[in-house]
Amino acid sequence: KKISVPSAATVVGNSAFYAASPATMPDLPCELELTHRGDPEVCVSRLLLMSYFPSGFWSRLITRILADDSIVDIVRSFFIIPKEVTQDSRLARLLDVRAEWVLWQTGMELRYADSVLFRMKEVIPSMRSSPVDYKKLRLRLKQEGLWSDVDLVNSSILEILLPQDTLVIKRPITDE
Repeated sequence: KKISVPSAATVVGNSAFYAASPATMPDLPCELELTHRGDPEVCVSRLLLMSYFPSGFWSRLITRILADDSIVDIVRSFFIIPKEVTQDSRLARLLDVRAEWVLWQTGMELRYADSVLFRMKEVIPSMRSSPVDYKKLRLRLKQEGLWSDVDLVNSSILEILLPQDTLVIKRPITDE
């Protein structure tokens, strides 16, 4: 099966990953709008503390994730699309947008319709890209019955974030 790919794209497994700017939304009547709504209280965030990130860690991890075909199935099951949406051709076209990977040297993010589905990145203390300064947190660890502070200043932190955003389809009410 031949796959047609734009010149600024790469095919890995069953997915197309774009290196260019995010794709534009399909041409649709202006009355339909796709937005997203997030609630920071329900997002899932996990931290992995490491003494350091070894050389080549990010390039190997990103390559493995992009080459894993099961990721495509997981992404497809992220949103439950109501039956009335799939039966309406205009709404189905609105949602017919590719999920895109955004990659950088120390992280990656999966986006769908300008909404972040998944983000994994190294927390760099000098960068204020996160709403939480993890280096100032006080984490305690119980080992062999004794509590001790975790040294976050001398640790490398990997953050995994699942924002749990909701896609919102806005359309006018008509008298049809």
